[in-house]
Amino acid sequence: MQIETFYKSRKNKIIEIFIGLFLVAIPLKLAMTQYKNKAYFPVIFFVILIVFGLLLFLRNLRSKRTLILNDQGISCRTNAIGLVEWKFIEGLEIVKASQSRILVFKITNTEELLSHKNKAIALLMRSNIKPLGSPVVIAENEFDQSLEEVIIAIEAFRKNLNS
Repeated sequence: MQIETFYKSRKNKIIEIFIGLFLVAIPLKLAMTQYKNKAYFPVIFFVILIVFGLLLFLRNLRSKRTLILNDQGISCRTNAIGLVEWKFIEGLEIVKASQSRILVFKITNTEELLSHKNKAIALLMRSNIKPLGSPVVIAENEFDQSLEEVIIAIEAFRKNLNS
């Protein structure tokens, strides 16, 4: 069984770790101040920010695999997309969206692909179709390589799989 893995950029992991720490430290200080002043409602908001900060921090401490290519298809680990079988993948392209570039998977049968996902995930994936043309998209900052290199590697993997 052939497997190839792509990882998240080290630079982006470090940035997200610092953002996570910031989302813990500042709201914690503000929550303590509000709690001492007996203003309890803002404390709830700050606790939610702290939880998000901790999740972001902990998520980036581990070695995060972005994509896993195998015989079945492509498993996307950055969001809830999960496995996209090779039979659904027609091709790949790079799309510029606002200030970043995004890897877009051209899907042959969108409805069949989405029918294999739970309703919440399918709804989120469906929201990508109108602006980006596909339900399966991954931001450039999730890779430690350029998107061009990622596309070349995926196409080479797929070619070796079919031969």
